[in-house]
Amino acid sequence: MNSAASILVVEDEPAIMELLRVNLADAGYDVRTVADAEAAEREIARAVPTLVLLDWMLPRKSGLAFARLDTVAAAQIVRDDKAIDDEFRAACASS
Repeated sequence: MNSAASILVVEDEPAIMELLRVNLADAGYDVRTVADAEAAEREIARAVPTLVLLDWMLPRKSGLAFARLDTVAAAQIVRDDKAIDDEFRAACASS
């Protein structure tokens, strides 16, 4: 890949995080990892990834609560990201 898509892995289990990081990096993706929702918020503020792989069972703030934090901002990210195909964009808009 010339310009690797970036993936943020939000996972608190070190073995799972490492498994995902290694396999995604081997597949050519630019992988960033964090262990909780608060760190994910900071990482996304720094640089919006192409995709977020999010564990639902995180310490302090669940992945589900994190995903619901700012639906409007999340929808804006989806609309602005040209790498996301039209089918995915349509599915997100209808939810």
